[in-house]
Amino acid sequence: MNTRRDIHALRRLFHMAAASLFPILALFLEKRTFLPLLLAVMALFVLADVARLRLVRLNLWWGKLFGPLLRQGEERRVTGASYILLGTLGVFVLFSRDAAVLAVLFTALGDPVAAMVGIRFPGKPIFGKSLWGTAVMVVVGLAVAGAMHVAGVIDFRWAIAVGALVAGIAELLPIPLDDNLRVPLLAGAAMSLLGT
Repeated sequence: MNTRRDIHALRRLFHMAAASLFPILALFLEKRTFLPLLLAVMALFVLADVARLRLVRLNLWWGKLFGPLLRQGEERRVTGASYILLGTLGVFVLFSRDAAVLAVLFTALGDPVAAMVGIRFPGKPIFGKSLWGTAVMVVVGLAVAGAMHVAGVIDFRWAIAVGALVAGIAELLPIPLDDNLRVPLLAGAAMSLLGT
């Protein structure tokens, strides 16, 4: 199992690829197809988490199979995968497509990069986290939005920059809610309130 202070690049890359899947699909699928698919996958992951937490043998098998992708302690609690899917469903139900896509990508791409930078360059920690990591998360969010703007997928507005900043702050603050859930919801809410 991996601890928060490990780089564990395999887990970070998996997080980035898997969490980016639904925002990318949202760009190509109609909402009436996309939302039921997302709901089904989210329900499957949450039910699998509940089942393996109740069945010791299933949990042991699951730990052996997915051990390299797990953080220490995830064998005894709901995984980040379930939380990111819950957060993804939440933003796509509550906010516009553009705000939802960006909010999830801020989390999917920014959070793992922020963690790696924070581990390498801890500096003076705030709430147990690195300000360098937070700054990089904001920069990654802006880069994602900029790339999508250049590709003609979204129009870059100042509300999106605020959303990237809110994503970084939401990841930094010690809010008692998994960051895979709170970051997309708070960033999506900020962008929606400001007109994205």
